[in-house]
Amino acid sequence: MHQTTLNDIALKAGVSAATVSYALNGHAGVSSQTRQRIQRLAEEMHYVPHLSAQILAKRTTPIICGLVDSFTGIFNNELLDAVQDEFQATGYSMLAVNRIVPELIGSDLFRGLIVFDFNVSPEARKQIDMIGTPTIYLTHPHSSQTSSVAMDNAAAITLAYNEINQSVHRRLCILTGRSSSLNNRERLATAQRLYQRDHPGADAAAITYDGQFEFSVAEQLSSTLLKEYDAFLCFNDDMALGIYKGAFDQHLIVGQDISITGFDNSLLGRTAVPGLTTIGFDIRQWARQIVQQFQTLADAPTIPPATALIAPQLIVRGSIRYGAGGGARG
Repeated sequence: MHQTTLNDIALKAGVSAATVSYALNGHAGVSSQTRQRIQRLAEEMHYVPHLSAQILAKRTTPIICGLVDSFTGIFNNELLDAVQDEFQATGYSMLAVNRIVPELIGSDLFRGLIVFDFNVSPEARKQIDMIGTPTIYLTHPHSSQTSSVAMDNAAAITLAYNEINQSVHRRLCILTGRSSSLNNRERLATAQRLYQRDHPGADAAAITYDGQFEFSVAEQLSSTLLKEYDAFLCFNDDMALGIYKGAFDQHLIVGQDISITGFDNSLLGRTAVPGLTTIGFDIRQWARQIVQQFQTLADAPTIPPATALIAPQLIVRGSIRYGAGGGARG
């Protein structure tokens, strides 16, 4: 199949290829009438500009690099897709990679970097910062020189804690993720502060267990935890569902014999029986905020870095058994 070129459009319009290039790239020296005619022809002839030619013509690249931890997480992939859509709507494209290659990320190929890796190490952050390209992190900033669009972990855990606190089940267990995760540390600090506020003198660390953000780890822990606890505040849905599995194996009914909250609003949490009460975020709003903040950073690099927090949403389903005076809120 023949791909339309500048020469094809020029021949149809009766002008030079240079005039077509000027018209399509917004350069001066072309009348409004001619520009509109060329743009109309380009659309009719399904012209797709060559990327390298675009970069040369506009002296900048429309490609954003997205650094991910992996391509397997459902939550990450949903956010990645939404950000790609938002960038595309503003004339950018995004290419995802799962490792830091300074020669690639810092090259003229990319306009900037979005760090989707929620567990990026301090060493990796330092390496990224040294590249010197406009960068947005999706966790709280590690210095005053970095910009971020992050989930509000403190507000999110407060919602989940207050909800499970209405349960008839009073023996609370806090199931955490990896200690290397900044999101995990923020959630843990909030959960333990709230617990100690409600239980003066109690040691919140004594009811806190490391589930590694993993279904299998939580399922393994459940064989002993379910003998001691009946309310579970889980820092992601995978661990919550690991407790579901353990409860099933011990002939316990979630929402009746035990209460559970998750975090992420994953597809599996939505389809579990009973549905998992969890914390979610408006992925589209998050994606729009990322793109808006990146454009500001790329267009005006001297503006001080900014941090934006994405508000959480409590999603109430059937995994909590409420006490008198409590109850699911829509």
